[in-house]
Amino acid sequence: MQLLKDDPLRYAALQAVAALSLPDCWIGAGFIRNLIWDHTHRRSIPTPLNDVDVVYFESDNVSAEAETVHTGRLNSIMPALNWEVRNQARMHDKHGRPPFSNTPDAVSHWVEIETTVAARLQNENIEIFSAYGLSHNYNNTITRNPLAAQATFDLRVENKSWLAEWPALKVQHGQIQR
Repeated sequence: MQLLKDDPLRYAALQAVAALSLPDCWIGAGFIRNLIWDHTHRRSIPTPLNDVDVVYFESDNVSAEAETVHTGRLNSIMPALNWEVRNQARMHDKHGRPPFSNTPDAVSHWVEIETTVAARLQNENIEIFSAYGLSHNYNNTITRNPLAAQATFDLRVENKSWLAEWPALKVQHGQIQR
């Protein structure tokens, strides 16, 4: 994705995460979603990142302590970012779901269609995962993932202030098919 290549901070973050060599590891959610929304709103300066969601899948070590160690490693590489490292092999428990099979499976369950995106650096190439494609992001919509509860979606739309930050966004109502 050219937008990620052209963003020095995001590209450096992808490099930092790749250097950890964690299994099935990606950066997701607002890292990509917000960049696209900034692009569609013709912003020359990207909206600052609240956090950077690093997600990986390691079923052999599901300890929260491991996530803390990985966060510390990223903080030593790029201390200016607020790293959120989570092993998706344990996140199903937090959300009351059956176990996920891998990181893309976990990402595909995130609350908004536009948030079900992730990127990683593989041999200097950016690989993108998007459970529903990227058209929703470029269409300036916020759409509930059919796998997510309506109340959770409504609360996130209210609390995240996306509509104030990106005024062209519209909440998409109706059912999206998987």
